Amino acid sequence: MAGLLADELKQPEVRDASLKIVLETGNRDEFRRPFLVELAQLAQGALVDQEKMSALPANVSELLKKIESPRERCAVASLAGKFLDLHGREEGLALLKQAASLPFTEPESALAVVDLRGR
Repeated sequence: MAGLLADELKQPEVRDASLKIVLETGNRDEFRRPFLVELAQLAQGALVDQEKMSALPANVSELLKKIESPRERCAVASLAGKFLDLHGREEGLALLKQAASLPFTEPESALAVVDLRGR
């Protein structure tokens, strides 16, 4: 989340530091968030390679297919959707809508609804 906020505020150094933290810690026993680590890897690649940015929606779609937990799927869809939206990719809206469809008891779902408001 911090990385997305930094991206939105045009603070690439903070965004990149946030991605690095996810990559370094996401697979630790106390977190166990391999899908967020994979998303961070995809986002990091997309930031430096326009072809990877173009392929990101399809790669996220494949990633989402691997996630059984609705909560984790919501988190990944929300984060990927916001990232794509910030980078001018219309596919981000579909991912935000997917995240918003989970009950509002999930923070990512509520945040996706806020991002979609007025569109």
